[in-house]
Amino acid sequence: CLRTHDPCQAPFTVLEMDPADMKTKVLVRDGDADFGGATGSAMVGSSIWISSYYSDKVVRYDPAGH
Repeated sequence: CLRTHDPCQAPFTVLEMDPADMKTKVLVRDGDADFGGATGSAMVGSSIWISSYYSDKVVRYDPAGH
């Protein structure tokens, strides 16, 4: 993607962090040709909604089922 000027579908990781001790837990690790380059995430109910810097869509993950 760097030499073709196409968007890079970069792998991403979404973490949960405990502010008291700064320990993290991986909630989602993904990224493929269909979706990558995550820039934001929000917990909505039991799902995580993730946005991307190049995509016109968001994806929804269920941490319990992933």
